[in-house]
Amino acid sequence: MPSAQSGRPCDRTYRAAAAYYQGWYDELNGVGLFEPVGTRLEHRRLGLSRAVGIALLHAFADAGGKLATVCPRGDAAYPVPTLVYESMGFREYSRTLTYERTRRPQVAQEP
Repeated sequence: MPSAQSGRPCDRTYRAAAAYYQGWYDELNGVGLFEPVGTRLEHRRLGLSRAVGIALLHAFADAGGKLATVCPRGDAAYPVPTLVYESMGFREYSRTLTYERTRRPQVAQEP
């Protein structure tokens, strides 16, 4: 479990991580991905997410990583992830678009 002595962000009151990143590393291609990412509500706006993310980027690099990626929602209605990742040096490369089929209303048939 993370502790203040280990230098990892944690909440000593609840003994839970204040911020977390789950990293996935592809050794064959030297690519790291992180998702999911989170920060407890009471610990937001303290720079913890950025600090944990940078630590994970260093771990990827130490393992031989050449590239890292993250797939945030980050649209105009949810801008915070984009701001955090840009503060770490990430830049938008592509955007995922979600398409949804809407059903047409049923037209009443004449008898």
